[in-house]
Amino acid sequence: MRQAPDLVSEMISQLLFAETFEVLETESRYARIRSAHDGYEGWIDLRQAVELTERDYAWLRDDSHHAVATSTTGEASNGTRTQPVLRGTRLPGFGNGKFALPDEMWWFRGEARRRCGLALDAFLSSVHEYEHTPYLWGGRSPFGIDCSGLVQMAYGAFGVRLPRDSSQQRECGKAVDDLQATEPGDLAFFGSSMDGSSHVGIVMPNQRIMHASSSVRHDRLEAEGIRHDETDELTHITTCYRRVVDFDLGKSLDETNFDG
Repeated sequence: MRQAPDLVSEMISQLLFAETFEVLETESRYARIRSAHDGYEGWIDLRQAVELTERDYAWLRDDSHHAVATSTTGEASNGTRTQPVLRGTRLPGFGNGKFALPDEMWWFRGEARRRCGLALDAFLSSVHEYEHTPYLWGGRSPFGIDCSGLVQMAYGAFGVRLPRDSSQQRECGKAVDDLQATEPGDLAFFGSSMDGSSHVGIVMPNQRIMHASSSVRHDRLEAEGIRHDETDELTHITTCYRRVVDFDLGKSLDETNFDG
């Protein structure tokens, strides 16, 4: 997804295989779209998309029957076409190594996880799968991801829909007073000590944080902010903490469970 209808325009997000969207307007071969899973808007090249009926759109948008690909890369084939499938891709109607798209069946080769309850250990393990992923502005894949993309993909694998940008994620769930009151799985928000930009990461056990900064990293989390493990530099300044899931109760705390 790009900022403007041009292939050299800034990338602002990504759509993964089989994700759906609504077309808002078209210009030449480009369309300004609204993503179904988070309501994010941007421009795509229409040659990368397939038109759906309203019924098929509604079925694909319903996450209840999806599994999630967990391999860094998997492979899907419908007999005539083979498609790489990246970690975090939803697999509609998955079962017995197959998933369904409108009017066709696809065979999946790779690891996948059916939607499960909000168990903390499984969630933290899923977050760790992204460690060392290179940073990419607008990225949502294991080949490049940004800080809010990491948060969105980690929670999305467990059926919790969060908005795309850190400024929007900051409005989800409920406030947590300070670092001592945080629990693993909470979100921590920061301003950068260098350029003032916003940043978000996932609180991990033992006052650590997983966040995307040059790559997805595991660093120390202090009251002041993020302390880089190798350089001992304070790289980001804490602004607030939020809890979007109560893992003890296994439920989202965001009453709207963001839906675009």
